[in-house]
Amino acid sequence: MNGFENYKMNDFEFTSSAWKDVSFEKLRNDRILKNILSQNLQLNKYTNIISSLFCIYQAFAPDDIYCNYPEKKVMRRKTKVMEIYMNLDYYKFLEADKEQAKQMMSELYLKGIEKYLVGRKDFKGKEFYCDVKQLFEKHNLIS
Repeated sequence: MNGFENYKMNDFEFTSSAWKDVSFEKLRNDRILKNILSQNLQLNKYTNIISSLFCIYQAFAPDDIYCNYPEKKVMRRKTKVMEIYMNLDYYKFLEADKEQAKQMMSELYLKGIEKYLVGRKDFKGKEFYCDVKQLFEKHNLIS
């Protein structure tokens, strides 16, 4: 027993993994995305197979042989948590200001939905994509 057996994840979770030269403040934009999604959408409207959608942003130099992580999705069947690992454009993200970083993260989230959820038979991916895009547009998170 590790103490997390009764922990209930939110519908939408986010975290980041990055080199120390990547601004923590820019990565914390994920809190804004989480709040907007959590306040406006419920995952069970789109699926009963996934209880939580966990986005992991990765920001590593693409030419680094030690930290070259691929984008992928992992379905944790026991907990019904889908983890989606997505790579931010490292060099653009380093140069971006906080607003540009927020837009990059929002656009990458939409690309992740397209790549991993649209087309699944057990997930209303197109509807979810449209709803998320509409929310992001409303909150000026994408252009």
